[in-house]
Amino acid sequence: MARLCLILVGFGLWALGSNWLEAQGGQGSGTLESTFFDGVAHPAIQYGVRPADDAVARLDRALATGEAHLEFEVGSGYLRSLLRALDIDTDTQLAVFSKTSLQSPLIRPGNPRTIFFNDSVAVAWPRGGFIELAAQDPSQGVAFYMLEQTSRPAPRFRREHSCLTCHVSYATLNVPGPLVRSVATAHDGAALSYLANATVDHRTPFEERWAGWFVTGTTGAMRHLGNRTIAAPTRPDATALECNTVQNTVTVTAGASFVLVNSTCATGFAMTGGGCNVPTTASIVSTNPLGTTQWNCAFLQGGTPYTGTSFARCCRTPGR
Repeated sequence: MARLCLILVGFGLWALGSNWLEAQGGQGSGTLESTFFDGVAHPAIQYGVRPADDAVARLDRALATGEAHLEFEVGSGYLRSLLRALDIDTDTQLAVFSKTSLQSPLIRPGNPRTIFFNDSVAVAWPRGGFIELAAQDPSQGVAFYMLEQTSRPAPRFRREHSCLTCHVSYATLNVPGPLVRSVATAHDGAALSYLANATVDHRTPFEERWAGWFVTGTTGAMRHLGNRTIAAPTRPDATALECNTVQNTVTVTAGASFVLVNSTCATGFAMTGGGCNVPTTASIVSTNPLGTTQWNCAFLQGGTPYTGTSFARCCRTPGR
């Protein structure tokens, strides 16, 4: 009798699972990966399609109607006025010095990316760059915005999809959301992810947290990875490398949404790093490596034409 009951229970669970998979689109015989979904386009979210109703979206509507205003200050631009408008205290400031975000060319220990926050909005800014915002929307998850740091009569926020390159992943449960990384960092801010790289949550051991961040206060006997930079390890007997920098320049004209430009290492060379350069009044939408030989930059169109440059650092062992 006991064996019969177990067989019946097992059959019932199998039938329940089969019915669930069929309801998901008839993929009962599909792979496990097919059960994961695109959270950005999911009908319950529709990121960038449905109107947003987060704190930044509401402030943007108030700026459009003239009900709200942002003041531009020398040095910090709109930052202080924006924090007041969003009811964010400056005492919440965090500072990350690893090059692990959209504006990585600007970030280093001497010029960290500062982050201010309350329960529903985070505001980030590296000196010399634009302001980044992440706001919790009641139905769409976290919405991402940019605010240019140029004085204008009526500044407006721009909803960004480029942020989703990092902010939609298994770490965010496949929906737009925040994440905190702990990444070993070189003296110039470059990420040394092969030495330490953690996406932090409540399960992360304390001694593996805060790599690439400034940390104040004391932690007693507990140790962490904050406030440290690391020299990239080299072999003392290694052969000297032959290195050069490859650049590619493009003129970004008014009217274009964005312009892509790549720098490519010559045959036989491997890319060891790269970046993008634009005038302080222009914006870099994204900067990232493409494989092992190319560095990609995406530049945003401004009110007037400007020149943007992509560069790649390329090295090889002489004679190869």
